[in-house]
Amino acid sequence: MPTSQFQTTRYFEWESSWSFGFIFACVLLLCGWSLLQIVREGRLAQTRWGLLFLMLRSVVAGVLIWMILGPSTVLVKRETHPRSMGVYVDTSSSMQIVDQPDPSAERRWRLAASTDPNPLASIDQAVFFAGAMRQETAHLTELVEQQADRTERQASAETWSKLADKCSKSLAALKDELDQKQAETWQELVDMLANELQPMLASTEWVVEHDPGDREERLIRLGELGDQFVVRCRILADQLAHGNLDESRSSSHDSEQRIEQLVPALERSLSVWRSTGEEQFGIRLAQFSNKVTPLPIDKWESALAVADTEKDGSPIIRRTDLAELLKQIRDESGKEDLTGAVILTDGRHSIDSKEDPRDLVAQLRIPLYLVPIGRGEMKRDIILHHLHAPRSVVQKDKILIEGIATAYRCAGEGCEVQLLEGGKVIDSKQVAFKNDQDDQRFQFDVPTEQIGRREFVLRIPAIENENSQDNNFSKVGVDVTDAVLTILVSDGRARWEYQYLVNLFRRQDRVEFDQLKFSPRPQGTGKREQTHEFPRTVEEWSQYRVVILGDVSPRQLNQESQEALRRYIVERGGCLVVIAGHHDMPQAFAGEPLEELLPVETSQGFAPSREGYRIEMTTEGKTADVMQLSDDLATTEGIWREMSASLPIYFLSTYHKPKPTSQVLLRALPVNGGEASEESAAFLSWQQVGAGRVAYLSSPATYQLRLRNGDKFHHRFWGQLVRWISSGGTLSGSKCVKLLADKSHYSQGDEAQITVELSDENGKPVSEGTPILDVIRGGEVQSNVSLAADPKVPGKYLGKFAGESTGQYTFRVRGLDVERLLAAEKYPNPVQIEIIYEPGLDRELLDPRSDRPLLEHLAEQTGGMVLEPTALAELSSVINLKPRTVETKQRTPLWDRWWCLWVILGCLSLEWIIRKQVGLA
Repeated sequence: MPTSQFQTTRYFEWESSWSFGFIFACVLLLCGWSLLQIVREGRLAQTRWGLLFLMLRSVVAGVLIWMILGPSTVLVKRETHPRSMGVYVDTSSSMQIVDQPDPSAERRWRLAASTDPNPLASIDQAVFFAGAMRQETAHLTELVEQQADRTERQASAETWSKLADKCSKSLAALKDELDQKQAETWQELVDMLANELQPMLASTEWVVEHDPGDREERLIRLGELGDQFVVRCRILADQLAHGNLDESRSSSHDSEQRIEQLVPALERSLSVWRSTGEEQFGIRLAQFSNKVTPLPIDKWESALAVADTEKDGSPIIRRTDLAELLKQIRDESGKEDLTGAVILTDGRHSIDSKEDPRDLVAQLRIPLYLVPIGRGEMKRDIILHHLHAPRSVVQKDKILIEGIATAYRCAGEGCEVQLLEGGKVIDSKQVAFKNDQDDQRFQFDVPTEQIGRREFVLRIPAIENENSQDNNFSKVGVDVTDAVLTILVSDGRARWEYQYLVNLFRRQDRVEFDQLKFSPRPQGTGKREQTHEFPRTVEEWSQYRVVILGDVSPRQLNQESQEALRRYIVERGGCLVVIAGHHDMPQAFAGEPLEELLPVETSQGFAPSREGYRIEMTTEGKTADVMQLSDDLATTEGIWREMSASLPIYFLSTYHKPKPTSQVLLRALPVNGGEASEESAAFLSWQQVGAGRVAYLSSPATYQLRLRNGDKFHHRFWGQLVRWISSGGTLSGSKCVKLLADKSHYSQGDEAQITVELSDENGKPVSEGTPILDVIRGGEVQSNVSLAADPKVPGKYLGKFAGESTGQYTFRVRGLDVERLLAAEKYPNPVQIEIIYEPGLDRELLDPRSDRPLLEHLAEQTGGMVLEPTALAELSSVINLKPRTVETKQRTPLWDRWWCLWVILGCLSLEWIIRKQVGLA
């Protein structure tokens, strides 16, 4: 890369603003006058003093002339700084995909890598030069309006003429390569350029010199003609791109990734740029995804290959951060002579950043030249993903299987989602797609009669012209356990929430529930009928799978019961739902064991909103199956929003600040407040506490789901909440060895939480066991998961696993303790579970279409262009890459020295003294 050059020269010059002729005449007059004065003094003329006085006056005159001429030495420092061009290559994960076949785009990338002349490449270059002419016309108009220096206007006019000549040469290369229709369009372009556009600036006097009177009209006409010329050039380019020229495709170019198409084209362009101006300008090469990384100019291809994979060669998800790239370009252009930036990308900004690229681009002072790659639309395809089913359910309960079907280019169509068991279709759902890219949720409710393992396959039959059928099916497995869901519902008084929950559970055949109410007098049912009080031991609490606490007080739920409840949740995997109340729950339990279980804490200085609160789903809530009240997310959000729209929630407990360990599914926002944030109040939250789960509602208001829809959504929500919170603690395996993963399906890279529980035949926990968890794929053990004993729960062992690859994983627990326990209970099969890792729904790969409108916006805002790859090599002839020269002059005057003054005063004083001594006037 060329470096800055520094040169220093020194020379002598006169600074006087007077001409030498005038000064010479003045000198002659001064000398003549002095001589005349001496001659007039005849007596003096006859003495030796006359000659001395003449010499003194000549010296004074000489010094004065020296000072008038203004002699100076000039030191000139010339700095020459080479300009540079930045080239930025997108290496995000979307650059690794293979687009649906697009013959015209593929041909352009192949031609961009070739040195052979081709009509399509020539017309693309003509379009590029025509666009540059239009931009230069706008620049010239701006200079004229600002009354810029004539040299600047002259330079702009000359640049326009050079671009017109290059455009003319590109068009001339098409002369013998067109069919009749294309030839007619080509002739119109040639005539328009030669007879209308170029003559307007054949003479630049009307632009550079004085306004002839119609300058403004001429500039407007030049701009209009330029716009028309660009449009017509593009029409001819489209005709050639979709014509029959060079239709043959080499098999070596089939199924190329985007980055594989890009590399040869960029390699040729770099070669052209370096051969034409390597000594004059530099090229800064970098790759970008979620960050910008410099590339060596000589070995950049291999650096790209390294950047696309991890050290172990596995693929990684790299998002496209255009905001970070624009900030990098902004900073580099401020420090260096970066005169333009070339960006090769699909333009799909896939990172949630605070800065919007559309706003950042206004801070740039250099043009952006963008080369888009990739199709602007997705392939026609339907993808089945994000399936979820509970790990286990109780007998006679329903298995809720949910998932998402995403369709591309299927607007107005539909598909059938089939549920199969044992190779037979047992249920199906029809899904309709409204948009070109549409997500539709679906769910199946499968009844359970038999105890045991049930394996299901979900399948979407292929649609016409579907790109791939590999993503049309998936598997889930569910264990059906022989148990009845037992629930304790309690409240201080019969509030609306309490009454509706009692009505719900009364209708459920698979639920046994006890009631406990304390006002106006204590009442209980079932196991609570005799005592009318809460359980006091862990064993008594363990009689229930789920406990629902309403607005009860510490007097009713004393510390003994609270401590037993805590142990029931932490050690036995119990489930608790707490509903806040106006009187006691949970503020009256401050400092007591129950407060520690809650996923929230009190909000200091909380002032309730008089206008009330509205409910909004959080990001976690939108992806949580327990929150889905309809088949699609938009409808679900509308249901929750509508719940508080007509009747806002006026009571919100002071306990609504989420703890760091909690997950918030719904937030409560002031009706007239702003957007949700991490500090917003939690309406529904939950957290894992030891082996169990605790959910919390900060207001007893979910019954408002009934206002317009009756029981439907209120019953659905509570049914899903109870099933979800209780299914989290059900483990698979034998009586003594149990194994659990927190979900059945994960996105690639997510962490699976694995739990192993060991106990003897009498139910006593095995606390010092050493279980080993094998990870099996393809019938072979690939790795092991480290299991650590849970210090809070004896006999419980925890581990984590992150699947980097997609597909099915089998977890099998083994070890001496495991073998001993299984042999003691004569359990014949290994204890194992299966989970599935799906491709992550990362924004980078979810929508990898080329965002050409965004690229055109960035180019327009910076004075750059969006160009085809076939015109990339010509970019160096448009960008101003001439070295920047800075020249400074340092003048050192030689006439303003003290000796000049002393010589003048000395000569005049000497003559005056002599005259005094000899008596002369």
